[in-house]
Amino acid sequence: MNNQSLSKDRRGYLNKKELKSRGWTDAMVRDLLGDPDDIRQIWVPGVGACETLLYSAPRVIKTERTEEFAQRQSRTQSRRAIASLGVAQKRAELFAWVDSIEIGVPKMEHDELLAAAWQHAQRRGAFCTSGDEERLMVNYLRHQQTNYDRLLDTTYRRIGTAEAKAAIRKKVFEAIADVYPELRGECMRQLRDRELFVNLCLV
Repeated sequence: MNNQSLSKDRRGYLNKKELKSRGWTDAMVRDLLGDPDDIRQIWVPGVGACETLLYSAPRVIKTERTEEFAQRQSRTQSRRAIASLGVAQKRAELFAWVDSIEIGVPKMEHDELLAAAWQHAQRRGAFCTSGDEERLMVNYLRHQQTNYDRLLDTTYRRIGTAEAKAAIRKKVFEAIADVYPELRGECMRQLRDRELFVNLCLV
């Protein structure tokens, strides 16, 4: 039996969202409650008028006390637990792969690297000044001399993508900094800026 308080719903009805917070699924609502007891219009800013299906609180409580509800809820919880284990396993596999990645960065002479970095920026149509040299060199090494972009693409639509991308990005910047100590400051700056951008996008 679900003893969750109904005091928040002074009308004596529960909507679908409230039912789900009590452990109901759409299938359980359909099979155990059937048609709603009331249908009302609500106004959603930016969307307009929407219908909300309402179910009598006393009827919900009565149904929650039945053996059928208890069995259905138990099966639902078991399926969710199994699914959760599957998600954890997939995340673990992705991060095991990320941990196994080795980033190779070739050592180039400064003038050769700078010239290649300028050409790379020009091909991309980037606006650059003489003060951008370190940034351009790091960008060139990251995109042209490592498998950075391919590695990021490999994480697409996998469980744990955001965290995996962050770990790959860190590996690549650190690998560049190890081979080019004079670019370490720029590598760390770009890494911090990227992490800040990602965090702001998640707010």
